[in-house]
Amino acid sequence: MNKFDFLYEKDQLTKLIILDILITKSKIAPTGQITMSIHDLQCNLKISFGIILTLTTLKKRILALADDVTTLHYDNWIVVDGDGEWIKLNVKMADHYICLKQFYLKTSTKFRLLDRIIQHEDDHLIDFCEALHLSRTKINDMKSHLNQGITQLNQGIRIKNYKLVGEEKAIRDFLFALYFLCFNGAYVPVSERVIKQANQNVVRVNSTLQEPLSQVHVVAFRCYYAVAVLRLNLHHVIKDDLQLFVPQAYKCSQWIGPSINSLFTQDPFIPRLTGADLVNEIEWYMLFIMACDNNTKKIGKTVFLSPYYCELFQAISTTINRQFVLTFGNNYTKQQDVTTKLSDKFFTIVLRYVVRHSIGSTNVSDHSFDHINKSIDRHPICAIFLLNCLADLAQTIYPAHLHERENFLKATFSQLLYKTLTIIPISQFIQPINVYIDFSQGFMDNTHAARLLEEMGEYLNIYFVKDWQNEPIDVYISDMPDGDCFSSKNGVSVTVNQYFSDVDLTRIRQLLITVLGNKFWQQKVGLPK
Repeated sequence: MNKFDFLYEKDQLTKLIILDILITKSKIAPTGQITMSIHDLQCNLKISFGIILTLTTLKKRILALADDVTTLHYDNWIVVDGDGEWIKLNVKMADHYICLKQFYLKTSTKFRLLDRIIQHEDDHLIDFCEALHLSRTKINDMKSHLNQGITQLNQGIRIKNYKLVGEEKAIRDFLFALYFLCFNGAYVPVSERVIKQANQNVVRVNSTLQEPLSQVHVVAFRCYYAVAVLRLNLHHVIKDDLQLFVPQAYKCSQWIGPSINSLFTQDPFIPRLTGADLVNEIEWYMLFIMACDNNTKKIGKTVFLSPYYCELFQAISTTINRQFVLTFGNNYTKQQDVTTKLSDKFFTIVLRYVVRHSIGSTNVSDHSFDHINKSIDRHPICAIFLLNCLADLAQTIYPAHLHERENFLKATFSQLLYKTLTIIPISQFIQPINVYIDFSQGFMDNTHAARLLEEMGEYLNIYFVKDWQNEPIDVYISDMPDGDCFSSKNGVSVTVNQYFSDVDLTRIRQLLITVLGNKFWQQKVGLPK
């Protein structure tokens, strides 16, 4: 579930939670269908979500859910058996979960009210009552509910006199999140002609980028453009300058600025803008494009950045270089290439966070510090390097606010972890983990086990020992107790099931991570291996 749940009706949310429980179970189903008892589902709802339903009410919800799924032409994908004690789900439903969420949202009265408020600023209370066939009291109650949910996402936005009010950048950010995250661009309240123009603008922008926008970012661009067209034609312009770039940047023909400038001066659906209004709109677009991977380096050249963001970029670069040397030493010949790539990725994420935070948008990730701790367990070296970098940056950006520093860490860590793992060649800095596999059934089982470990140990630098008599062994894996080949070795052994159960794989991975961490830190401080 997500932060836009306040837009769903209560019964819709319950049905989505039911489906989510079933889909979670389906992920471990060996066949194309899973079965769950109604009683188990009732207990799960109560214990995990605090939802208490009688069996009769729960069965009605499930039957209604099955009807909704059928409406979307997924016949018999959810079935309640004859006596009403079991529910069956086709596992393909997991691939269409988002379609059901979008169907519910578009039919939700709360969303329909918000969507009309967004589009029709001249409407009065009576107009909303007539359009939605609801009483004034009901509309007012729904407006209060919407305000509570919107405030959770951005404290600077609210509905006043049935209009969205607040800083324009914050409103744009909210609307973009609504239509892109909730509908994946499948619905935005503009005409087909506007969408067609958006696609033409994508071609123009792509021609000036270092790498073209990905398909997902093209959809995001369309949403971004549609929101701008919607708001500008309601006479709402961005008043506060982001001050991302120096003024002369927009005159440089080797930069993307002029291309975005022509988008605003030649687009048939955007009112003509001049002066500060034009610059502010261009910068808001530039922020979006900079947030797309692989484009920071081309767009965010430090020669074009304003002094504040130039200092931010420099602080990121300095922090990464310092922490890289502290963690990995200074003897790596390609250190500059690695730290430059990291700086670009960090700047993209940190810039997006800082700007969205400045306009009041909720940046805090759904992940908690538990997620960071688990990542350190799984990827101890890179995760600790990343955490140290972000902790230093948090202190630089938010020196006086512990709570802000914690939010910064939680929101940026998960976005940067796998970028960091991909960029840092961890195998260059750690000795390999010497693993010897010795199964009782011989070569075929050994080979299969090695393949499983290779898939599992992408970042672990595993070396499979071939000559057990002359090569060192860190980890000995067998389906039998320690053999003679291991008894004289200075390492650890693990006895597993002959066919490698999920539990075995989890145990082995944790053991390998522990061994890797020990080897790295021993190597770093010069302890005996």
